[in-house]
Amino acid sequence: MARRTTTIRISMNILLRLTFLTFTLGLGLTGSLQAAKSKQSKQKQFSHEYMKNGVSIKYKEITSQESKKRLGHSFNLRRGSDRIIPIEVKITNHSSRGVNFSKDDLDLKLVSLNEVKAYVKYQARMERIWGIECSVLLAPIAYFAVVIAALACAVINPWWLFPGVLVTSLIVTAAPTAAAYWSYRKAQESVHNKMLTPYARFDIDYIAPNKTLTQVVYVKRKDLSALQG
Repeated sequence: MARRTTTIRISMNILLRLTFLTFTLGLGLTGSLQAAKSKQSKQKQFSHEYMKNGVSIKYKEITSQESKKRLGHSFNLRRGSDRIIPIEVKITNHSSRGVNFSKDDLDLKLVSLNEVKAYVKYQARMERIWGIECSVLLAPIAYFAVVIAALACAVINPWWLFPGVLVTSLIVTAAPTAAAYWSYRKAQESVHNKMLTPYARFDIDYIAPNKTLTQVVYVKRKDLSALQG
């Protein structure tokens, strides 16, 4: 009985140490992501405003945090000249008559819908690769914890060893994959509904007097620099 108690105590101690190590690794990964977001937030956001035939047009770059909420994608990487940037456009009709406003009336070189789709697919692929790499790094720790837990159960009841290893192994293997797939599917649906569909439908809109139309468009960083300069 004393030997069994000692074995259980040792097993629980190992499990606690492994849990602490996993938690520490998670904090490290989270800290790296937060540092990257902080660096991104310090970048100067683009904004521009002008009048055209009684209509005021305001451009404002949407931040990564707001992009994630509004568009389903954060657009984290923005420093390169060819990076795609989401821009909120507010068009206000100050005239006494209604006007028809087209995306061709914007003084912006817009990114095509196909380019935006290709960009989103590439970013989603890179995020999946990052998730797989994290799973590979943490998998040995998870499986070692499973073995220790199963051995601890076997000390109490030997008949629990095989079922315990089988069930916990299936959970460790299948749960991350299922969660990653579900998250990916939800993200793709969100991007399609919030980002791609409205952009595809933006063509010609009627704006009544003293009314404002708000749209989101996508441009490359180099084209924004040309507009500012």
